[in-house]
Amino acid sequence: MDGLTESELQLITCYLRPRIISGTLANAEWISEVNDICSFDPDELVVISKEQRTEGEWWFISTGTKPPYMWQIAKNGNWEEHLESVKVTMENGETAWKISVVFCKHGSPRSIETEWRMDQFHLPKLTPLIFLCRLWKSEEFTAGINGSTNGTRLDPSKAELSTNCNGGINGSQLDEGAASSSSATSSTVETNKAQNKKEEVKEGEAGEEPVHTSCLDSNS
Repeated sequence: MDGLTESELQLITCYLRPRIISGTLANAEWISEVNDICSFDPDELVVISKEQRTEGEWWFISTGTKPPYMWQIAKNGNWEEHLESVKVTMENGETAWKISVVFCKHGSPRSIETEWRMDQFHLPKLTPLIFLCRLWKSEEFTAGINGSTNGTRLDPSKAELSTNCNGGINGSQLDEGAASSSSATSSTVETNKAQNKKEEVKEGEAGEEPVHTSCLDSNS
């Protein structure tokens, strides 16, 4: 039963299963019902919630025609799958699923991950399609610079590198810069050589005295 705690399994057995079969919730004043839960922002869900079961937890029953996080856009963002779904076979043989999603605010050009998380539990073999959802905030969350995409935070250690790349310094441009620098250096060297050669020629012409002419005359 890795992936689901004993408490989560009890909640599925005591609240989700009876709600699917009988259509009612007993002794669960802390569970609020809402349609298409992922069409709401976290702040809206906190207002909708009747009360907190424990500090920092809000619980809901969500109904819909498809998994809550799929193809739904909230007012200020959308819910995206955050972790790999967990499948568990319960003691009575039923299969239970846990889906973990994260709320990402609308951003340009990328969505920005927030600290809001939601765990969604369901029993796929039972109908109608109803989910037990736990809304909570991640205490370990630290927003990455420039946000994140598809539920993955940016590595802060790479933020400076990313900024530099956005500023036009990437691998290919560095190579081009190196090539330009090398070409400029070679050109300067060639220019200096040519200048030195001209100076040597001038010095040679200035040093050609009649001595050379005398030698030629004597040889002739």
